[in-house]
Amino acid sequence: FEGLYGKEITGVSIPETDRWLYLHFEDDSTLYFRMFSNRANVFWVKENEIKSVFKEYDEIGEEPPSPQKLNVYKVEEDISRKSTKNKIVAINAMFPRQNIPELTEHYGLDDYSVDELQDWVKEVCQQLEEEPHPRLLENGEVTLFSEEILPVETEKEFENVNHLILYRYKTYSRNQRLKQRKSSLLKSLKRKIKRLESGLKNLYQADKGLERAEKYEQWGHMLMANAHLGDINAEEIEVDDLYG
Repeated sequence: FEGLYGKEITGVSIPETDRWLYLHFEDDSTLYFRMFSNRANVFWVKENEIKSVFKEYDEIGEEPPSPQKLNVYKVEEDISRKSTKNKIVAINAMFPRQNIPELTEHYGLDDYSVDELQDWVKEVCQQLEEEPHPRLLENGEVTLFSEEILPVETEKEFENVNHLILYRYKTYSRNQRLKQRKSSLLKSLKRKIKRLESGLKNLYQADKGLERAEKYEQWGHMLMANAHLGDINAEEIEVDDLYG
């Protein structure tokens, strides 16, 4: 956005019930960040008019879109058939999604009724608002929940959420590369192990096949050596095992 080059940021704000971010500048213009959406975008807005956009989802010259006014904790649809994660998001769309699997397992949330789940979401979100605990977890995830609410071991705790975001920003790319490298190595090792197991299985089967072939050869020799004995019409013949 060339029109903002050299302009000083005078403030940062967020709406109460949607995951947007506003950067306010000294010339009374604003950058609108619409995040976590299928149509995520950034708008340069001045005098309530879009001057420029990052992606061509929205029209220049139009009024900027507004954040949704979400009815937090007020569910107006039947969510009883939804997954636990989708129920929680329906109850509070701003609930930290990355922590839902661990919370679901720890509290057994799959067994909660909708009313019980609403009460639980309201309780933990209230604690989150009153006393956030910015933490980097040992599993690599981040959270604002205390260890009492989310009992996953803490690798590092931060003074405030800004320090957590800064740390995460600095280390995220490196950690992602390490995870991708680890995943690639694990896949390669699994393929090699599978090939080795398959090879060992084939060798075992080949060894058993050789044993059977050797037995059949011995039986053939014994039958030929004793072909003159017994009744020609008999189905069986008993002979001494020459190889025993």
